[in-house]
Amino acid sequence: METVNDVLKKYDPFIKLVVSLVANKLKLKDHAVDTRDDLLAYGRIAAWKAIETHRTDREAELKTYINACISNRLLDLKRTHSRKKRSATVVNELPEVSYTDIGFSTFEFSHDAEKIMTDKERLIMEKISDNAKISEIASDRRIFRKGTTKQEVISCLQRIRHKLMLKDLSPQT
Repeated sequence: METVNDVLKKYDPFIKLVVSLVANKLKLKDHAVDTRDDLLAYGRIAAWKAIETHRTDREAELKTYINACISNRLLDLKRTHSRKKRSATVVNELPEVSYTDIGFSTFEFSHDAEKIMTDKERLIMEKISDNAKISEIASDRRIFRKGTTKQEVISCLQRIRHKLMLKDLSPQT
């Protein structure tokens, strides 16, 4: 009986062909998603999964199934890249927003307000009291993950403000 590696070696020229055709059809080279070797690696991983999950009781041949799995994997790759690209565009297009635009001003919090805030919220409020820009808060890895947009920071600030208002601990101006 053939092992998965034997089958992969046998179908390697076919995998290269499918990856090349699908990458051209999806215009992955135009988007500079990955290098040719990376695309081929994605294709081989998809082919390996196809070999592992192929059911012989179905009518589909192994080659057809490999083709479908590679196509789906590369399409997912393109979608992921497009999402990241749109997200990066949105970050760059957002103007810097002042804290007063979203309902904050320079203030001191009462002791009760600090009790209900999470560590992340406290770090954000420290940054605000230091007059940090929203983009600076977004880039602080103690608070947010890499790639956080300004809009996500603004949403977080609005949640903090709302939380304080619900507890009647609004900022003291």
